[in-house]
This record gives sequence, C-alpha cells and structure tokens, in this order.
Amino acid sequence: MSDRELRVLAACRCVDEQVSRDARQSGEMAADAEVPQLVFELAAFLDLANAESVLHEPATARRPTPS
Repeated sequence: MSDRELRVLAACRCVDEQVSRDARQSGEMAADAEVPQLVFELAAFLDLANAESVLHEPATARRPTPS
C-alpha cells in the first residue's frame, strides 16, 4: 500500500472514531461502548467485504444463507 493510501485509510478510521464518539455523547450509542474496539471491528468487517468482492465474481460472492 502506498503512503497516500495509508494516510487516507488512517483518516477514514479517524472519522469513524469521531462519529462513534459523537454518537455515544448524543445518546445514540451506549455510554459504555468501546469506541476503539467498534472502529476496529467495523474496519475488519469492511476489509473482509472488500476482499470477498475482489476474490469472487459478484454472482458467486458469498451470500448469507437463510435460517
């Protein structure tokens, strides 16, 4: 990854963290929510979704199976 891409990624995660903190302060999210953990998990989920879209054709990408 280039330096520019790393800076953009870091900036996006900072925005995610600020939005999460704002939501916690406004009462839209639990006061005891762990913002850094939430941001980490959200980033991991988005990274996985991106990897899936790159590795698989859209028609064969994994879809949730109905329960």
